[in-house]
Amino acid sequence: MSGSMVSTLQAQRQSYVRQTEEARDEIARYERSYESLSNFKTTVTQSQEEFQSIRTEKMKTLAQLEEVKKNCLTVQRYHSGMQEILSGSVSGGIGAVYAVMQLQIELKLKQYLQKIHSCERHIASYGREIDHIDRQLESAEREARAARPLRGGGTSHAR
Repeated sequence: MSGSMVSTLQAQRQSYVRQTEEARDEIARYERSYESLSNFKTTVTQSQEEFQSIRTEKMKTLAQLEEVKKNCLTVQRYHSGMQEILSGSVSGGIGAVYAVMQLQIELKLKQYLQKIHSCERHIASYGREIDHIDRQLESAEREARAARPLRGGGTSHAR
């Protein structure tokens, strides 16, 4: 194998090593993003639970006002307004926002995992290519060692 072929193989090997390092860096970025989004998901879930808890407590309060509202116009109006807020479109809209947000977060988390797995597959492929090139380089070195005595007149000199 010629010297230029060895140089070409070494350059290819270095390219695969660089691509492997870049893929590992990408994995690290995706893992950090995944962790950050996962933490945000926890915050959203806690917020959703708190919203539902507060809503439940407010509904209990409204149920307790049921008797009082018969005798007081202000309580009737308050009850009616709060009933609309807690049971109507506002509450439903907030619930829908939480549901959509949770879904979008889940989709993005899956995308990060897919990108991580893709990078891992690339790294494995680069590793196989590097192994193949290493075998070719070893073969070239053996050929070069075997050819040395022939070029030197058939004798070997100790150094």
